[in-house]
Amino acid sequence: MVDALINQTFFAISGHGPGAHELFGARPRSILNSAFLLPRPEELGDGDEVTQPIHIYSHGLEFQVKSGDAVKFTVKPSFQVYARVLPTTEDLRRPNMELSFRVNDETRKALQDLTKAALDAAWSELKTEGGEQNRNKHPRWKETDKRVREEVQRRMGLPVDLRNVKNPEAFLEETSSAASKVLGSGTGVDAAEKELTAEIEGAVVSPEAVAVELRDNHAQPLDIPQKWVRIPLDVGKLPSLVVDASWTPERLKQELEVCSSELNGAVQLALAEWATSKQGRDWGIRKGRKVFPSEYKGWDAFLVDIRKEPKIELPEFKLEWCVTLIPNWLNPQETSVQVLLENRSQDPSGDLTETSIFQVALEANISTAHLEEFKLGRVKPS
Repeated sequence: MVDALINQTFFAISGHGPGAHELFGARPRSILNSAFLLPRPEELGDGDEVTQPIHIYSHGLEFQVKSGDAVKFTVKPSFQVYARVLPTTEDLRRPNMELSFRVNDETRKALQDLTKAALDAAWSELKTEGGEQNRNKHPRWKETDKRVREEVQRRMGLPVDLRNVKNPEAFLEETSSAASKVLGSGTGVDAAEKELTAEIEGAVVSPEAVAVELRDNHAQPLDIPQKWVRIPLDVGKLPSLVVDASWTPERLKQELEVCSSELNGAVQLALAEWATSKQGRDWGIRKGRKVFPSEYKGWDAFLVDIRKEPKIELPEFKLEWCVTLIPNWLNPQETSVQVLLENRSQDPSGDLTETSIFQVALEANISTAHLEEFKLGRVKPS
């Protein structure tokens, strides 16, 4: 029972199985938690990668063989890669895929200026009529404040419920009440203007209001919501690493370069085949497109338009085999073998591609007659 629970947990956090064929809302490296290799950093920090588990870029195994024997062994890699794709209309209904648009800077500044001028004008009339000098104490100011703000938003063509935001700290729910308190406390008009500016800068229109009412010329365009698919990579056809322990260091280096090149070629071929398939042509992500509210509302039409761009963004991988043969100077009959698969891919600056590899595993095949007992040393505390 315990083994079953552990295996289920590992499969869930590493992305094994059909449940992780599609990932939503973030890059795969941010969703999955185990069994993947990030691209190797250009500059390594102090210490080795074991003491920096947040950025593991190599996976391997170590064993000992008999030095006098003609030892040959193979290592079979297994891993998966992801490509970013366009989401469907159904995907956009997921909580982690919906977009919340903000008004752009130009609209925000215009709204701020017009609202301030309209409120000042309205208060001048009320103050003259009733003689009251404090907005907070005037019985008609609350309804006047609400009416003036809505009139300004209508004149600008903005949704009336612009104050329906997801972040209540950025935009106060009771704007008029808060502004009245500021004025009534004696801090002056500058404080009220600061309050008004904070409210408008933080304004986020609800997805429902945006899709229906917010115009494109008022909105800040957003990135396409992230969806990733696991590329059909036949791990059974990935080329294996073949090593002869009797090779010279020069021969070993040459063979490792050939095996690494074959492995990278197999991965890029699978990506290219997917990109030219119907799924790849229809759903592969394109570069340089943002989403406006009208496109978010008419997503099917947006998909038709973006597919006119034929170039699909694909990751480029550079995986390298590293094999180290270390003679045991205390016992010349033993040789330690270390095999590593390193991810030397370039880490992309954006989020259109993912150059990490996932569900990584290595399987070594060697005759047990060639193996020696592997004595573990004392583990140093990290």
